[in-house]
Amino acid sequence: MDLLYAPEDLAAIMRAVELEYNEQVRMLNAIYTYDRFYMHQKHLVDKELFISEALECLANIGPEVIINRDYPKINEDIIEMDMEIRNRNVVIRDDQDVALFFKYVRIRLLYLQDYLPEGGNLTFEISDMLRAYGYDALTDDVRDSLEECMAFFHIHAYLELGAECEISDMEMDDVITLRVE
Repeated sequence: MDLLYAPEDLAAIMRAVELEYNEQVRMLNAIYTYDRFYMHQKHLVDKELFISEALECLANIGPEVIINRDYPKINEDIIEMDMEIRNRNVVIRDDQDVALFFKYVRIRLLYLQDYLPEGGNLTFEISDMLRAYGYDALTDDVRDSLEECMAFFHIHAYLELGAECEISDMEMDDVITLRVE
C-alpha cells in the first residue's frame, strides 16, 4: 500500500471537496511546504512539477471521484457537505482506498478546515467505514491496515466521550472522531 501522496490522490481529494482553482493551489502549496514527509522523492525537488501533476490529474479525472462508491456513508456531516459525491461513479482500489481515506482525513483536517463540519471533526461509526471499503468485520488484517495508515499519518481516534482509543480496542459499533496530532 502506497502511503505517500500521489498526484491522483490529491486530485481525487480536490474533486471530492470541490475546491476552486485558487483553493486548489493554496492547498497544494501548503502540502508542499508543511507535508513534504508524505511526498514522493521526485516531487520534493520540484514544486512546480508537484503542483502541475496534481492539477493535470484533476483535469483528467472528470466528474468522477476516485475515493470509494460508498464514501459518503462514512460521516453524516461529510454527506451534507459533499452531496454530489453520492451520485458519482467511483473506482474501487482495495487497500489503496483505505490509504486514500486517511490521506483525505489528514489533508482535510490540516489544510481544508473551512470544509469541515461544525466542530471541525470527522466522526463516523467503524462499521460504516468498514462496509464502505467492503469489509464485514474488523479482522486482524483490517486492524493492521488501519493502524498502519493512522500511525503513518499521525491520526488518532477518539471515542464519543473523548477518550483516545486504539484500533485494537475498537468494536464495530464504536463511533470515533479522528484528529491529526
